[in-house]
Amino acid sequence: MKKLITFLFVFFSAALLSESVYAALDTASYAYKKKKFEYRANKRYEEAKFDESYVNYLMLFKLDSTNYKYYLDAGMMAFDDMNRPELAYPIFIKAVKYSPTDTLPDLAKNLAHAALFLSKYDEAKFYYRMYNRLTNPKNKPERHNIYIDKAIEDCNYALSHTQVNDTIILENLGSIVNTKYPEYNPVVDSHDSVLYFTSRRPENNNGNIDPDDNKYYEDIFQSLNINGHTKPSKFDILEKVTTDKEYFNQNKVHKSVVGLSFGEKQLLLYKENKLWQSDKNIKGTWDKPQLMDVRLNLTKYQSHTTIAPDGKTVYISAEASNIIGNRDIQISKIRDDGNWGIPISISPLINTPFEENSPEICNDGKTLYFSSQGLPGYGGYDIYKTTLENGAWTAPINMGLPINSPGDDLYFSDNTNDGIAYFSSHRVGGYGDQDIYKTTRSTEQLLEYVPKPFVIELDGTKSIDNEGAKITYDWDFGDGANERGTKLSHGYKRPGKYLVKLNTIDETTKFTGYDEYQIPVDISNATHIEIACADTIFEGQRIALDGSSSSIKNVKITKRLWQLSDGSRISDSTIVHRTYNKVGIYPEKYFCRGKNDSLKLKIGYFCTKNIVVIPEADFKSIKARKDKRIKLKKHISDSTSAMEVEQLSHRSLSAPTIIANEIEIPVITAEDEVAISTAQKEREANLKVEKDFAEKDFVTDALANKEGDIALRLEEGFDATTTKLDTTNLPNVDLEPIYFDLDKFNIRNDASKALIRNIGIMKQYPEFVFKVSGYTDVRGSDEYNIRLSNKRALSAIAYLVQNGIPENRITGILSKGERTAGFKDDTKTGVNEKEYQNDRRVEFTVLGKIIK
Repeated sequence: MKKLITFLFVFFSAALLSESVYAALDTASYAYKKKKFEYRANKRYEEAKFDESYVNYLMLFKLDSTNYKYYLDAGMMAFDDMNRPELAYPIFIKAVKYSPTDTLPDLAKNLAHAALFLSKYDEAKFYYRMYNRLTNPKNKPERHNIYIDKAIEDCNYALSHTQVNDTIILENLGSIVNTKYPEYNPVVDSHDSVLYFTSRRPENNNGNIDPDDNKYYEDIFQSLNINGHTKPSKFDILEKVTTDKEYFNQNKVHKSVVGLSFGEKQLLLYKENKLWQSDKNIKGTWDKPQLMDVRLNLTKYQSHTTIAPDGKTVYISAEASNIIGNRDIQISKIRDDGNWGIPISISPLINTPFEENSPEICNDGKTLYFSSQGLPGYGGYDIYKTTLENGAWTAPINMGLPINSPGDDLYFSDNTNDGIAYFSSHRVGGYGDQDIYKTTRSTEQLLEYVPKPFVIELDGTKSIDNEGAKITYDWDFGDGANERGTKLSHGYKRPGKYLVKLNTIDETTKFTGYDEYQIPVDISNATHIEIACADTIFEGQRIALDGSSSSIKNVKITKRLWQLSDGSRISDSTIVHRTYNKVGIYPEKYFCRGKNDSLKLKIGYFCTKNIVVIPEADFKSIKARKDKRIKLKKHISDSTSAMEVEQLSHRSLSAPTIIANEIEIPVITAEDEVAISTAQKEREANLKVEKDFAEKDFVTDALANKEGDIALRLEEGFDATTTKLDTTNLPNVDLEPIYFDLDKFNIRNDASKALIRNIGIMKQYPEFVFKVSGYTDVRGSDEYNIRLSNKRALSAIAYLVQNGIPENRITGILSKGERTAGFKDDTKTGVNEKEYQNDRRVEFTVLGKIIK
């Protein structure tokens, strides 16, 4: 007994010790992982590898989802160092949730900045005002922060200035020129043949990083424009020039291009906080840069300059003692003695207590473009235009949308001969920081497109030698239309490639040819602007306005714009969705523009479609009458066709000898077999097209009825119109849901086991009907998720039917897509895979008992 007690004591002690050891190991493992990812995040940040640092923060979010410091550090890195407010915004939202009180003010301010960048103006105003409340004690007079007040003014300005100048075509120069690092200050010649620009890339200055902002140093690149811009190369003109070799470390200095003089004889540059000038020699190359006049380099920092066409006036953005804000635009003129005068502030209408930058004088010598943070705008730097009239500058005009954005827009220049302008911008949709954009101006008068059919003329006698026989020509136009006649015309509703088929019927013998002639019709290169959607819908319905079938002859459409009846404007989209909540008539406009490169011609069209919204009861009544007419028409058509077939068959069989004497009995040849095979393939293709249309209609209905369940019409599924159900006293059965992999609808092994258990339960209740519902997670578009949830439910139905559950005991599938997704985060980080997995499922429920 004593040995037994000793054994039990040792056993339980060992068990407890083992349990505590494992607990300690788990804790150690957790702590180790946190330290590991913290170290990596900090280390990569110090190395300016911000993307890699961000990935480590994602792992830290997963390990500790309530750690405020992780969210704050990652958000600030994304906002300040990566210059990606769109990435910082959702992180700041999390940080606010867990933030201690003393850090809320700065967090609210940064969250407001990020919201402003994303054009969430009302939300930005909310957080700016929160910052003001948090930083102003109740018992003290309110202290205004001029920067916060200006940001709120920008939000109000943006909300009241939503009109987009749709004559301006905006183009990001793309990944050939732009990277995730900053690219800015574009300088082009008058022929738009060469582009100089500044970039802060890892290859600059041996990969050294400026400690002031933790970014790579600036350097100059050039790209030739030969049917599009070539891959940039380093432009090393400033490599061997310096004012002080001992003071300026040449591997830790900024080098930037600034501008090009009119006549293109002087290239203006920046290095060592000074402005430089390089002259073009008789060989057409640039000489060694020289410091510009000492009077133009008096201030501590000159970032940009432009020279007037007459060469007698210089405009400079600089930091100096005589400025209004941190950086202003200065002006200097040539004096009578030939020297430059001391720069002075250009005008109080232009300079503000905030920063002004990147002046660019035009070739008329009167129009000046510049950027400002202080004038009314959309946020950050905006681009403005002012004109010199009677010796004074006019009040600056904001260049508006789409040139300006909630981000920083700078360095606007339109000195090319063909109206092309370049500027740099940090905005949503770019490559991650400042990008270089190109604008062209559409000068054409927009034409309203009036729909008209594309008509073709057909003559059967030119294709067939009838040898005196009386022939009936039966035409299939390839767009669903059929007609009989010798000579006729047909109008197609929209461009495309069609195959016209001509069948012949000998009226004497009633012998029918089989697709004897095929005529290809190509009208794909044509102008056609269309909004494809229903003309009449019911109140509260959501529909897709589809402009994807639109085309312009000899032109590639590069700009699309929707101008909707609710006042909104949507760019660069072929399909938009809108819900119509009130009865009425809604005119919707769709614009398409493009450029014919060979003719150098800009072409634009628009069309208008009136959407009529009626009460749902009226809509159902009209639809029922229309369906009845279609059904009756189809019945008459089918009956007529069957009658004609029967008559032809009867005549052929009643006088076979006469037919044989008059015509040659056809023999199946190899060519006939090919024709028959082709016809079979066409029929299969038509069936597929019909199936695709049915699926498209299903998706359309699902999108239009987003809040309700959508039932799929199974061929042999349960029919509620013919069979009634008792939905009371339903059995309490535990039917398991099945789960799917991301973007998949095949039945996994674990799902198969669950289905087998469900089938066993279903067979115990042979008189009951079951409902199958498909779901997806929140990732993906509405249309894609509806299709995917539909396929998942179909896979489950097929499995049930194959394993003995009659299809008439399964109701139509309720494809819910992502609408009931439990986890709403669609940032696609993969951190919350467990939550996503719970949403990727098919559920089974008892619907009711069949009433016999």
